Amino acid sequence: MKKSVVLNVVAALVVLTGLSMSICLFPAWIMDAAEGNKGVFWDFLWCSVSTILIGAIVFLKTRVKADVGFREGFAVVTFGWLVISAFGSLPYLWICKDPAALEQTLSAYEQLDKSIGVELLATKKTEMLKETKSMSVADAFFETMSGFTTTGGSILRNIEAQPKAILFWRSLTNWLGGMGIVVLSLAILPVLGIGGMQLYKAEVPGPTSDQLTSRIASTAKILWLVYFLLSLVLLVILKIMGMNWFDSICHTFSTLATGGFSTKNASIGAYPGQFHAVITVFMFLAGCNFVLHIKALKGKPLFYFKDEEFRFYFFCTAVSTAIITFVLYMQGNSNGKTYSVLEALNSASFQVVSIITTTGFGSDDYTNWPTIATGIIVLFFFFGGCGGSTSGGMKVSRIMLMVKYSIVQLKQCLFPHALVNVQLNNKRVQPTILDKVLSFFFLYVALYVGISLLMCLCSGIDVETAFTSSIACLGNIGPGLSMVGPSENFAWMPDSAKWLLSISMLIGRLEVYTVIVLFLPEFWKK
Repeated sequence: MKKSVVLNVVAALVVLTGLSMSICLFPAWIMDAAEGNKGVFWDFLWCSVSTILIGAIVFLKTRVKADVGFREGFAVVTFGWLVISAFGSLPYLWICKDPAALEQTLSAYEQLDKSIGVELLATKKTEMLKETKSMSVADAFFETMSGFTTTGGSILRNIEAQPKAILFWRSLTNWLGGMGIVVLSLAILPVLGIGGMQLYKAEVPGPTSDQLTSRIASTAKILWLVYFLLSLVLLVILKIMGMNWFDSICHTFSTLATGGFSTKNASIGAYPGQFHAVITVFMFLAGCNFVLHIKALKGKPLFYFKDEEFRFYFFCTAVSTAIITFVLYMQGNSNGKTYSVLEALNSASFQVVSIITTTGFGSDDYTNWPTIATGIIVLFFFFGGCGGSTSGGMKVSRIMLMVKYSIVQLKQCLFPHALVNVQLNNKRVQPTILDKVLSFFFLYVALYVGISLLMCLCSGIDVETAFTSSIACLGNIGPGLSMVGPSENFAWMPDSAKWLLSISMLIGRLEVYTVIVLFLPEFWKK
């Protein structure tokens, strides 16, 4: 493996991360400074400049003319995500406070006598916040990795108490990670165009990654253009509906990336039902293969339903939404809440799409739903959206191929000499692809069980929390059940569990093989 090539490309990604971080200077100056918190601007400036300088120095020192091969592609993507997550943690470490300590500080602030005056109250609050313990390295890395991998699990307990620049950075990491920061680099950095296919294959989620043009840089640009256009449309719609600019931008970033970070403690549940419906539609679109969006923009909208994977994705979403809507309307939830037909449909469709696309937004606490409704939601923990989408999980296409393969094997039990092929979109699926799908499923389940058992060893974690937090992070979903349910977070977990789940997010986001292959001794041999 050409280590200098890997280091050079990773350094370029670090520069790109620093440049992205500089965008947060706008909300820091316009919003945080206006609220009297001018230090956030200078803190973000320091984080951005230091990241850019370190990346640029390493990039210039390691410049070589060489192709990126298969080994370099796997190494760049894996180490690239680790390194950018480390640098992306700087704003949290430098600005944010420990979640538990911050909660205590705000509670103490609320108990102050309001008769001392507004200005003195603000001064007292500033002093108390300065004395509050800073966020730990494990917390900062977890939050950053969760953002870049579009998992959406958070350690922040009081989101609305955080500086606006931090909330913007959280959502921006979602948006950058949605289409993939490596794919973004291929689109805007021509120096990575040489041998870029290996990076593209290692980065783009799904069992197959369709190359749309003969040039990988052009493919990356097309994907990012569609991604940007969908984001722009959602942003305009949310603003027209009455959401302020800041929240519109942040929720647009998280929705199209299927990331799930919100600017509100109650997530999307803080907004009226009409916002839920709009975001449901765009989460569903983000869970589709982006090749279908490109074909639709070229004047072929019916191509969606010609795609077998999309039809299966649509069918699973529609049927499960109908079942949960009926159950909620008839039974309500365990807290005694009753639903009208529209309320049940809104809650059911939102949560089904949020989980199957691995977005992780919350509008209702599905752990309070009737058992059958919660069971369907948990089943979708193991699905994910379509291949070539921004979703995590195993992907719908892999589920389909495994079902088809199982049916073929059953038929061959009855007709041993019959030649029955597995087909997808009326095309025969090659045995090598089936082998990869089956091995992926085995590795995915084995990793899930292993991570869950390791989580059980961490202090204070029960079995239900251990097993659902594992799949929530490995599948890049966000919420789970029990102590990591949709109304909870990961702040209470020990650092060992946070590090383990952070690596689980990376493995799931990079489709298992990209990370696991680095542990083979043959990978490092010449």
